[in-house]
Amino acid sequence: MNSNLTIFSWNCQGCASSKFLRAYREYNNEYKPDIVCLLEPRVSGHKAYSIIEKLGFDRSHRIESIGFSGGIWVGWKDHTSINIIHNHPQFMLLSITDTNMNNNRTKRKSLWGDLMNVLPQDPLPWMILGDFNAILSPKEKKSDRSTDTCNLQDLGYIGPSYTWQRGNTSERLDRALANDTWISAFPHSLVYHLLRIKSDHRPILLKTRPTLNIPRGRPFHFLAGWTEHANFKDLVSNKWKYSGNMAATLSEFTSHVKNWNKHTYGFIGTRKRQLMRLLGKTQQAMDQSNSRRLANLEMEVRDELETVLNHEELLWRQKARCDWLQFEDRNTKFFHSRTMQRRKINRILSLRLSNGEWSSEQDILSDEAVKYFEKLYGETPTPTFNAPLINFPHDIDFLNKAVSNEEIKNALFDMAPLKAPGSDGFHAHFFQSQWDTVGWAVCQWVQGIFDGNNIEKDLNNTLIVLIPKKESPEDFSQFKPISLCSVLYKVVMKVIANRFKVVFPNYISPQQAGFISGRNISDNIIIAQEIIHSMRSRRGNKKWMAIKLDLEKAYDRVSWRFIEVSLEAAGVPEKIRKVIMNAISSSTMQILWNGVPSRSFKLIRGIRQGCPLSPYLFVLCMEWLAHLINSEINTGKWQPIKLSRSGPALSHLFFADDLVIFCNAEMDQARLLKETLRHFCDLSVHKINARKSHIFFSKGVDTSLSDQISQLYGFQKVLNLGNYLGVPLLHDRVTKSTLNFVIEKVRSKLQKWEARKLSLAGRITLAQSVLLTIPSYFMQSLAIPKGVCDELEKIARQFIWGGAAGNTKITLVGWDSICQPRTYGGLGLRHLQDHNNSFLMKIGFNLVTRKDALWVQVLRSKYGWKDQLPESILKSQSSHLWKSLSKVWPLLRENLMWSVGDGSTISGWKDNWIPGIGPLLSYAPAQNRINLDSTLKDWFLPDGSWNVDMLRLWLPEDKLKRIVSIPPPHPDNGEDRIIWARSGSGSFSIQSAYWTLKENSWKPKDDN
Repeated sequence: MNSNLTIFSWNCQGCASSKFLRAYREYNNEYKPDIVCLLEPRVSGHKAYSIIEKLGFDRSHRIESIGFSGGIWVGWKDHTSINIIHNHPQFMLLSITDTNMNNNRTKRKSLWGDLMNVLPQDPLPWMILGDFNAILSPKEKKSDRSTDTCNLQDLGYIGPSYTWQRGNTSERLDRALANDTWISAFPHSLVYHLLRIKSDHRPILLKTRPTLNIPRGRPFHFLAGWTEHANFKDLVSNKWKYSGNMAATLSEFTSHVKNWNKHTYGFIGTRKRQLMRLLGKTQQAMDQSNSRRLANLEMEVRDELETVLNHEELLWRQKARCDWLQFEDRNTKFFHSRTMQRRKINRILSLRLSNGEWSSEQDILSDEAVKYFEKLYGETPTPTFNAPLINFPHDIDFLNKAVSNEEIKNALFDMAPLKAPGSDGFHAHFFQSQWDTVGWAVCQWVQGIFDGNNIEKDLNNTLIVLIPKKESPEDFSQFKPISLCSVLYKVVMKVIANRFKVVFPNYISPQQAGFISGRNISDNIIIAQEIIHSMRSRRGNKKWMAIKLDLEKAYDRVSWRFIEVSLEAAGVPEKIRKVIMNAISSSTMQILWNGVPSRSFKLIRGIRQGCPLSPYLFVLCMEWLAHLINSEINTGKWQPIKLSRSGPALSHLFFADDLVIFCNAEMDQARLLKETLRHFCDLSVHKINARKSHIFFSKGVDTSLSDQISQLYGFQKVLNLGNYLGVPLLHDRVTKSTLNFVIEKVRSKLQKWEARKLSLAGRITLAQSVLLTIPSYFMQSLAIPKGVCDELEKIARQFIWGGAAGNTKITLVGWDSICQPRTYGGLGLRHLQDHNNSFLMKIGFNLVTRKDALWVQVLRSKYGWKDQLPESILKSQSSHLWKSLSKVWPLLRENLMWSVGDGSTISGWKDNWIPGIGPLLSYAPAQNRINLDSTLKDWFLPDGSWNVDMLRLWLPEDKLKRIVSIPPPHPDNGEDRIIWARSGSGSFSIQSAYWTLKENSWKPKDDN
């Protein structure tokens, strides 16, 4: 097949009119396609022949229309060689397949079956192009999974999102799908959505080798495989020279390592081919002569080839960004295909400019990108601090202590080794693997920064990678900028971030759950769920409103002056403030445009997403809003809501920049909130996005009041707040359809992996680390219906045994056997429903043990939890979460016990505090003489020992021995506490809970 083709496909909806001929000639003159595919010509016989003659093809072939539907015409030039392989009413199989899919679902199913029967079984590149009358993602509605069965990938598109429009309805029906071999053969092939002239359908244009005009000049990248070479450590020892300027040291070492790569390490592909040729010749010679010398040579070549293959896999693994696969699991084809797919997704070839015109000129696009982000991070109004500085209540001078070598090493080794590097090109893996040689220099350099040195310009330059927020983005606003900072810059910031982690829990308000040690994203999700449940079910005079706020470009807009004032107000020592502000204000940026850095530009505001310290700085800034709200509450002006009379007041929930605010639904409250938000935005220079902010009102708020409040803000009034932190705020009964998006999320993730190129071990690893962990996020805060769990397990089974969804292959081992632990002969995967119950048990355990946590206070007060360990927690009219917790509570309670502290809380007779025995009440023979209200504090003597004589009156000797083996209560031991009986440490874990649920159903491994 001609490797450089332009293919035009159009559902023209009739070819007989003069409008068609005019439109076709416009397309043909503009794009000059090599192959033209016309769908639904609605003309047949002699008339069809006469029209085709006018279109100027050298050769053509057609499938006749049936009445006014169907029909496919294909025309091509003589320089293109095409063979007709198969005719079908809905498709024509050529060297390239063109299809017009029937809009009847039954016929569509038949089409895919027919396609599977006629498509070549050998690994030839093939592609399907045309009008599918089907959609392939939830955003385009729901579709069947025929593309999965055929192992096809969508080639994407450039241009407007939808190819078909009728009235107000738009869909993407026309597309191109291809197999892996096609994508490998034509990695740069592009599909364009053209102007819609005559038909309801846009034509689509496929170019197999488009002129990309991507500029050269990709930056240096350290290769992880270098560290595996026998001579690399010697290179580092001899060429690493540090004299105080780290940027100069890295630059000089880069030159040395490039030279070493060229002359010693070599190009991996070339080395592999040379070794394979040598191995082949050696083995041919061995067939002629049984020589020990040849046998030794073959062994040496095979060993060297194995090393090269390992290096090759490591190279592609690094490029594929697949940390979940182990180094020893060779999946080079998978990594290569994954890399090609990543490059295709991340490549930006055409966008709509600010003037509304589309452009594919790379120089123009790169310059426009710089202008867009220069403006985003550009000059900002000076914030107005017309109120006294907020003083945080805790002393954090701990931040000021000298930075130790151990701190620096811990910060570095906590980084993912092969995360995308900054502009210097060095991953954390280089510094980690060569720590014995370079560690002293790294420590000296970092400590110098804290002593007042500035971070060198080259090490404080940031590459901005643009991550699409949606498939085929159309303009710059549909990208998320992620900063690639240098590893050594991140070490400095991570040292500070690690110190912030220690002090933040003491003074960041409990309503902020983001990036605070001991708090979890699920904390706020649970509170929000309970609030919405109460708002939906509460009757009477409680009139509340919940507002979900969206801060526009929250990280990018924040004022540097506001950050500095926030650090000062928090009591951060001056030395640390200077390090932070110097690092922020001296940074420069470059857009990494299709792998090539743009011109450099300066920032004037904003913090970088990708810097380890940025989340903590943002949380600190958001604490101002929390203080402003709490100040209004303390004066009695703000009226927070309460889910019960004794429950905590709830005014807001923050997770970094995800904000939900609660108050009474009254006009004076609405005005107060609006003024508070205005004050905060004046301070921080943030801006609320009214279009993306929503208000939800509880039952009982009349329509006129809710309308007035909504109009005051300009926010949309909604009956459902949708998702909060990615989890639906449940308003109705939870069904499979409620969480169908979780199934689609797993399925979509599966489609992105080149499963057929993975070994079985690789697929199992992926199923464990990716497919079955996605639901875990949702399981932290709710019970997933059984139907969802079953569907997800089905997807995992198909993936493990078939390699892709929809492939029907023999299941070699039953799912129950796969889900047994490895020690029992299984593969260690988990039954999802039991996995979910493990998370629910964790929530229950924390309800018992974390009484100071805000979410625990909310739940315990709402459902009247008074006893330490009630027999049952079932309540009427409870939320979905609480009903689910009540089901696992008996098993959880059975596996809880007391750890003896001062003995003031534990009932000696009623509570479970002796391992393996349970409450002592069942062992005492004369219960009528026992003080059942006595605590362990009453059971020891003044000298601190157990009162053995008293206990002997009531308990058998074997139980007495168990008691005296436990250290007696003492005030110095702290409070009594409840622990998890199924672990030696008393700490709860999801794994131990899962074992508790499942161990009785597991079958021991049969070693015979």
